[in-house]
Amino acid sequence: MGLQVLSTKNAEAEPWLVQHAFVPPPGFEFLKGSNSSIIYARSGTGKTTICCALEDYARRELLCLPVKWTPDLTMGPQTPGTELAMTQFSSILSACAHEILGFLPDGSKKRIKDDKSFDLIAEFLYHFAPREDQERLTKKVPASKSFLINGDTTFEVIATGLITNMKQVGFPGGIWIMVDGLNWNSDIQKQGTINVLQSILSTLSFFDIPNFHFKMVLPMELERDL
Repeated sequence: MGLQVLSTKNAEAEPWLVQHAFVPPPGFEFLKGSNSSIIYARSGTGKTTICCALEDYARRELLCLPVKWTPDLTMGPQTPGTELAMTQFSSILSACAHEILGFLPDGSKKRIKDDKSFDLIAEFLYHFAPREDQERLTKKVPASKSFLINGDTTFEVIATGLITNMKQVGFPGGIWIMVDGLNWNSDIQKQGTINVLQSILSTLSFFDIPNFHFKMVLPMELERDL
């Protein structure tokens, strides 16, 4: 195909090229380490390409599940703080559930039903799978009969239990939360994004969860506020 493979000029449309053509920038070794990290860069400088490369590395080298997530701004700007952080972390766990369901093969329901070690994953999926995934959930995963998660269980404990059991779905390396493609149409949406990210970055307990890391690729204009 020659140069035609580059016709889109869009990294999102050419993720398969990462394995063959990606040239790591300075500092990439740190970015792909077992740590959370933030990259600030101007538009058009390759943020999404770096994100694609990190996702590819996570899957192939670390057996780690990359999960794409963007802040939920449907409620408008909310006051930054612990309550907002927890609300958004719930949406992060929902994104994890969506991604896990996508990797479970069709016909896995009977195997899961007979596998007691899958109990926590099944319960997690029934707690956090998005509404649009409910039909796929009931086809792939038997109804949870365990009660490992209740109203008093913190999100940090839930995430820690999830990471411990990720080997059941083929990702013993854990989870990376990939934040990229942040766009806003108004100053109100921009402020909402800032409030969400400030709240998450200020909740240090999220960053103490073993093998659960944030890889944020953000517009340069957010650096001052974050």
